[in-house]
Amino acid sequence: MCGSIRSTRRMAPISPGNPARAADGIRLPKADNPELVEKLDTLLTEQEEKLGLDIGHFKIIPSIESAQGVLNCVERPGPPRVSWPSPSGGGLHRLDGIDRTKSGEELFSARNQVVWAAKAAGVQAIDSIFSDVSDMDALRAETMLVKRLGFTGKSLVNPRQIEIIHDVFRPTAEEIQHAWRSWKLSSGPGDGHGRHLHEGEDGRCSCGSARGQNYSGGHRLRHA
Repeated sequence: MCGSIRSTRRMAPISPGNPARAADGIRLPKADNPELVEKLDTLLTEQEEKLGLDIGHFKIIPSIESAQGVLNCVERPGPPRVSWPSPSGGGLHRLDGIDRTKSGEELFSARNQVVWAAKAAGVQAIDSIFSDVSDMDALRAETMLVKRLGFTGKSLVNPRQIEIIHDVFRPTAEEIQHAWRSWKLSSGPGDGHGRHLHEGEDGRCSCGSARGQNYSGGHRLRHA
């Protein structure tokens, strides 16, 4: 569960009797300035020390709402407690020259930047909300799009949207089987060889190992 604040200057103190102690993190609006994220990081560290909690217990979910914020999340990913960056469709749509559409193609570049920043930092990328709670078909289409882009989740504005978002991000049987085969391959006994998993068009898989170099399906594999 995450809370939300509007300003680090008016942040309420967290105490054992405050419900905020049960929160996992804080969503920070307009987190386009790295110094603002770092200031919240300092405040949360102070509260964790007072409460006897591990440093980093509270996570920060920065809401990216400007062109500068998109660039900053790539160049300055923030402190370790930044859990995942999230582009804000509402904030980005307010920029001059951005026409809002249900298909969301106007946010394609910004979304890609946020995804790659998250991947580079080793954290999740959570997409922004879909504001039209009456159009479930468009919600599903947008959720499928952002999943293909690499997002691992999506924010929501209404409980009615939970089922569709969960359905899209729920792993398919094929994805689970592939992950299981990959895990078995990677967890096998180490012999100093590189390993590869090749899946053919018929769905059959072949596993192998290589020392130095090998060929599979016409592609050279090099062992690092």
